[in-house]
Amino acid sequence: MVTWNEPRPDIVLRDVILTIFSFIGVALLFTLVAGLSFGGLRVFVKARYPDRVFDRADQMEIIQLKLTQGVIRKELHE
Repeated sequence: MVTWNEPRPDIVLRDVILTIFSFIGVALLFTLVAGLSFGGLRVFVKARYPDRVFDRADQMEIIQLKLTQGVIRKELHE
């Protein structure tokens, strides 16, 4: 049965705001736990296996912006 004038459910603004902030709290807690576990795993691996997994000097490339250097004009020649 379909009705055109179905009564609106009573939604209190306080409950909506409480639900929103509860979701924000759960999401914040999840991101905090995920970040701490990733950081802890990284510290553990770096302490247990130095120069094997992270920060391998022989395979590391550093990209530098060289902002103090002047502008260099390069042209493509065919």
